[in-house]
Amino acid sequence: MLPASFGNVNLVRLCTADKEIVRLIAMNRFASREEISRNLIGLKEGYNLYRRLRHLQRIGLIELLTGDGETTLGYRLTRRGVKFARRNRFVPGDAVHSRPAFKTQFDHDQIVNEARQILSTSPIVTNFIAESELRSRITKSRVSTARGIDHEWKVPDAMFTLSTSRGSMTTALEVELTQKAKARYSKIVAALLTSKSFEFVFFVCKDECLKMLIRHQIVKARATNALVRASNRSNGIYFCTLADLRQHGLNAVWEGEDTRFSINDLASAKRDSLNPSVKTEVSQV
Repeated sequence: MLPASFGNVNLVRLCTADKEIVRLIAMNRFASREEISRNLIGLKEGYNLYRRLRHLQRIGLIELLTGDGETTLGYRLTRRGVKFARRNRFVPGDAVHSRPAFKTQFDHDQIVNEARQILSTSPIVTNFIAESELRSRITKSRVSTARGIDHEWKVPDAMFTLSTSRGSMTTALEVELTQKAKARYSKIVAALLTSKSFEFVFFVCKDECLKMLIRHQIVKARATNALVRASNRSNGIYFCTLADLRQHGLNAVWEGEDTRFSINDLASAKRDSLNPSVKTEVSQV
């Protein structure tokens, strides 16, 4: 438990909403004022969010997060704020070990947070871990069993546990907003297909064009990549566009190489309440 004061921070000066603001930023690593306002529940009438943000800045727990051209993107924790959040156990300690310094990565990480918020509303999605925490837990490279060649292990944008009718499946999340070089995709796809750290990979793609491009790379890798063909792993890959995820949430369709399902479909299957036609489609997941 924290003492009455932490460094120069007097906890008596922090109301419940103040602490929730710090927790929200700690969980997501950053947040805009609009996101903070949207996610604060049960605020008292007359609560002045701008004033409380200024207060948290003055006492050294949060600071402005800026991007290109010194554009204000939102707020992040200060170093003192990181220590405060960890000691107060607002989120698991490993999740609050770094502070973002965005230039072009902001949109990507914001969408990872958005995907987490959507997926985590399902009871079958638990233990969501962002990339920053993953990097503190696992090694960044593995040694390939094929030919003894070192290759980089692709740290996913996030990982979570997906509880299905077949049991709990560790699932990687990848957010793809821009097209990469074919050689880069070849390396990423091979690592995702053969990783022993998860069973599924969920791709959130900017649009249908990017989704089809990555799907083609998956098919090509399974057919021609020596590492993939030699591996005894064959992780399932599933795709959804960002627009579909935003519009349909847990009912958004995730499309694999031979099956389609939504998170709600899987949740229903786990409860043994699917009708036979739907059960056939999700039985492989």
